[in-house]
Amino acid sequence: MKGIIISIEGPDGAGKHTQQQLLLKDLKDSGYDVLDQSFPHYESDSSAPVKMYLAGEFGKDASALDAYQASTLYAVDRMCTYQKSLKEHYENGGILLFDRYVQSNFIHQCSKIDNMEDKLKFIAWEEHLEYDTLGL
Repeated sequence: MKGIIISIEGPDGAGKHTQQQLLLKDLKDSGYDVLDQSFPHYESDSSAPVKMYLAGEFGKDASALDAYQASTLYAVDRMCTYQKSLKEHYENGGILLFDRYVQSNFIHQCSKIDNMEDKLKFIAWEEHLEYDTLGL
């Protein structure tokens, strides 16, 4: 039986990490087998392209990469982290508790796209990339 993924989403400074840690403590105190992870996973080498992007190495602002390019960097970080340290736990029925996950890519990268039809195309592409291609 596969596990459960719980993702805490929201803008910077909204208290996601605080809520994640409170829920983590409550779940562990209740006897659940749970791992927590924040994304991007800055402690991992898999986040190197994300760090480069955020540091402006690809251009001076967030529009230096389009929604598709930028979202791919974040998706690869999640896939590497999942494969390396989360997959076994999840596939053995454990709970994964995330501070940001795939939905953050939808929100942040859609802000770069002007019209609704193009936003919906991007979301469909992103869902396929993350869930189907990368298996997240």
